[in-house]
Amino acid sequence: MLALAVVLSLFATGASAAQVKGTARAPQQNSKAKPKAKPAPQPKPALASKPAHVAEEPAAKLVVPPARLVPRPEPVYRPAPAPRPTWQYKLRVDGEAGWHLFGRQDLATHRYSAEFEQRVAFPSRWTLVAGGRGVVDGAYAMNSGRYSGAVVRDESSEFLLRDLYAQFKGGSLFLRVGNQQVVWGETFGFFYADIVNPKDLRTGVPRDLASARIPVPMVNAKLIGSSNSIQFLYIPYPLFNRLPNQGGDFFTARVPGVSLTVDDPRKLPFSLGNWEAGVRGTQLVGGVDLSVFFLKSFDRQPNFRAELTSLVPPALTLKAVRNRVQTAGITATMDIASVLVRLEALQIFDRRFDVFDGGVYRSVKSKETIAVLEADYGGLKNWRFALQGAYDAISEDIPGLLSPRRHSMSAQVTRTLANEQTLEALWAHIPSDKSSFVRFAYVNPFSNSLELRLGTDLFLGNAASQYGSLREASRGTLSLRVFLGG
Repeated sequence: MLALAVVLSLFATGASAAQVKGTARAPQQNSKAKPKAKPAPQPKPALASKPAHVAEEPAAKLVVPPARLVPRPEPVYRPAPAPRPTWQYKLRVDGEAGWHLFGRQDLATHRYSAEFEQRVAFPSRWTLVAGGRGVVDGAYAMNSGRYSGAVVRDESSEFLLRDLYAQFKGGSLFLRVGNQQVVWGETFGFFYADIVNPKDLRTGVPRDLASARIPVPMVNAKLIGSSNSIQFLYIPYPLFNRLPNQGGDFFTARVPGVSLTVDDPRKLPFSLGNWEAGVRGTQLVGGVDLSVFFLKSFDRQPNFRAELTSLVPPALTLKAVRNRVQTAGITATMDIASVLVRLEALQIFDRRFDVFDGGVYRSVKSKETIAVLEADYGGLKNWRFALQGAYDAISEDIPGLLSPRRHSMSAQVTRTLANEQTLEALWAHIPSDKSSFVRFAYVNPFSNSLELRLGTDLFLGNAASQYGSLREASRGTLSLRVFLGG
């Protein structure tokens, strides 16, 4: 029995193990069996309700502390700085030594000059300009045996007020009041239609026309359009040409057999009746820059009234007389291919001319006509050529005329070398008396502020001719020029 019980127990144990083993391997027999579903979530147990006699506690409130507000700084508005005036100055210092080439080959000039200009431009469109020039020339005192006392006193040293004016420029209006220069002529070398400002003629043929002009106090108003303009001038106090002093190199007034003394104060007494006025209009017409002008003024060149001061030997004192003239003119500038053509024509009415005829010194009124044609060619690299012809005549034949009108022709050649060095040649010729003026110059600008110049001025012709009478004034010069400022 006991043995039978043991066998039954072992059999039961093997069957249970086999059942468990089959259950564990069941998923491997069917790989596509659905995954076992997740058990449904069990509901949370309900909270036990509070007894009715227990009061409901209020829900806790979330207390957020107020944000700390930092005040934004107010923007600070600073006004833009007011525009300031613009200051600009120019200073030019010249030193020159020259020697006479014919006759007495002695010192002709030993000259130092300084020219200064200060310009102040305001934001309000106004500009102020002030300038002056000081000159010292030691040649006249050092060579007093050649030069007269009048030359030594008048030309050894001087200070000249140059530009001194206030200017407004806005829109179509240009206004300038004060000491100034106004240029109406445009041809090279000589003054023809450049009639507004008087000139300093004490040094012969000027090298620089701007430096030779004498600024004049005036009101200068201009209305400017897109292709035209009109200009009005009023001069309350006229000034006159500075002529060579008697006894100087360029003094030519002579009466045969008579000793002369010249009395020329170069100014008039201040008076409201001594005014001058002019008008000029410009118009661009088909590529031609055309202008017409009219000026009522005193003649910049004086006439002289002769007073006999001695019979033996004969001597005269010539007193300057200022006469009014009226001048009408036209200028034109145009480009034709590579040639710049300029034309100037003017007529001077009621001009007086000095005459010495039959032993009598007097002045005669006549009308003078001047016409100038110039062609300027710059089509060749580093070369510039200019030709000019001038016609100058009076309306009648006057015997004994002391300053006869003469036609002339001129030529100018400029060659530019390396480093902006230049060679210049100017030739002017008067066919009627066969006299000529020749100028050669070599200019070397070492830098923007230093320039060297070597030059000669030659007056050629017989002693009775216009240029030949100045033969002994011919000279060679060496000069240095220094530029400072803007």
